[in-house]
Amino acid sequence: QPIASTTPADPVGYGLGVQQVFAQTGAFWENEGQTFGNRVLCLYLPRSGIIIALALNSATSPPASNDDIADLATSVYQTLQNAGA
Repeated sequence: QPIASTTPADPVGYGLGVQQVFAQTGAFWENEGQTFGNRVLCLYLPRSGIIIALALNSATSPPASNDDIADLATSVYQTLQNAGA
């Protein structure tokens, strides 16, 4: 069923691999996936209108905690913010 919105207190808003995340940047939507040797992370930050799409020709091995794609996305976002985006 469609939902009206999510909140930090009730963040359950997940579907088709898309989820809403609450962070210092405000709420944003993200989708991350991988297959053999490829990873993709897509972010949409409604507050700024920024969309970030990262595609990497690599794979992670368990544990998933060694996945640094989120750090790369954060760096890209901070670079855009510092440039006035």
